[in-house]
Amino acid sequence: MTHLRQALDLAADVIPGYDHDRTLYRHQQLVREYYQIIPYGKDARRVALRTILRAIRTMDNPADLINAAIDELIKQRYELPAFSTLDRLVGRVRTLVYGHLFRGVNARMTPEIQHTIERLLGVQTPLHRSAFSQFKLVPQSPTLSHLKAWQDRLDWLMELGSMEPLLKDIPPAIVKHFAAEARALDTSELQDYTPAKRLTLVA
Repeated sequence: MTHLRQALDLAADVIPGYDHDRTLYRHQQLVREYYQIIPYGKDARRVALRTILRAIRTMDNPADLINAAIDELIKQRYELPAFSTLDRLVGRVRTLVYGHLFRGVNARMTPEIQHTIERLLGVQTPLHRSAFSQFKLVPQSPTLSHLKAWQDRLDWLMELGSMEPLLKDIPPAIVKHFAAEARALDTSELQDYTPAKRLTLVA
């Protein structure tokens, strides 16, 4: 803006603008034609959507997904939409993809596994805490008594069985995200989720 003001010899109190929208639109079109930029529309949205779907296999952070879409749009010479447009698109994609994954994991779970996971969320210990809360405890100092307690805990976890087969079709980046979300939640918050989402996060 400073360069334009100096080049056009505009006074400091002059605010550049348009009196008529038609002139603005015509100038925008001329700029697009000069730089060979394609207006953002249905085709550009499909490009962004496909890019996000590919990227979500290796990354989860919404900002990273938005940046991936921006990079591809620029590469294909599409005009960039408002940030909120891509933000909403990423949000919808994540909701749809995660919902599909939750239902898939839930479908692979036997009733026995579902029952086992739900029991982990119940308050059953003498300390009046759920077994799930025990998962998130930070290891104590490596004394003999503590090592024995952690060995017992490991044996208990092994008895629950491996959950890896349930998550085999989920990209590692998303598994990592699910694990982080589960660690940040307490039992009551997990109970507010749908069964499919709750069971997947705990698994």
